[in-house]
Amino acid sequence: MRSPTMPRRCALPALAASLLAAACSSTPPPAYHTLLDDASLPAQPPAAYALEVAPVSIPSQADQPQVMLRGADGQIRPLYGERWSAPLGDEIQSALGERLTQRLGAPNVTQIGAGGMPVWRVQVDVQRFDLPLDAPVALDLTWRIRELPAQPALLCASRLRVAPQGSDVAAAVAAQRRAIGQAADLIAASIAAGGAAPTGAAAQDTHTQCSSSPAQERQGMRGS
Repeated sequence: MRSPTMPRRCALPALAASLLAAACSSTPPPAYHTLLDDASLPAQPPAAYALEVAPVSIPSQADQPQVMLRGADGQIRPLYGERWSAPLGDEIQSALGERLTQRLGAPNVTQIGAGGMPVWRVQVDVQRFDLPLDAPVALDLTWRIRELPAQPALLCASRLRVAPQGSDVAAAVAAQRRAIGQAADLIAASIAAGGAAPTGAAAQDTHTQCSSSPAQERQGMRGS
């Protein structure tokens, strides 16, 4: 004789599965952020050289698929509903390359080679990438430029602080986007000046210091 409790026992796993599916379906999809700027700069005359933007090194605590938020207490917590559209190092590399191309009118040949054109190589090492909601975002980086194959290199360190125009994650990301744009503008100015250190208000506002000392280059840039 069939036990009368069998249908009820069989229904329990099905009920649990349906409740789990309902819970999962009620979770909103993550928001994806990018550091690429959709604003276009005025077109520049074509440059007689090309750009090679090397992969960007970033701190491991920031190198996560989700946005890492720094709180007022200094603690960093992941926002699992807020993610980067690509690995953070790739985001920064792409944003720098795009801005430099627009500023200088020079093609970015990192992936395809220059085909005989002179090349300026750009290397960037990010030491700090902070996204707070209640303070300016922080971007500290060391950058080096060199005209290949054997021209002297210029090594600079910049500290950028940009206040968000809002109090949410999107505003903080937009502030970091502007900070990266400022860093790219400094690099572009040095390349346009033939490898000279940036000067003027932009260099002062970003606390940029430069040196062409080989000893300092070896200490300041990883992965040369």
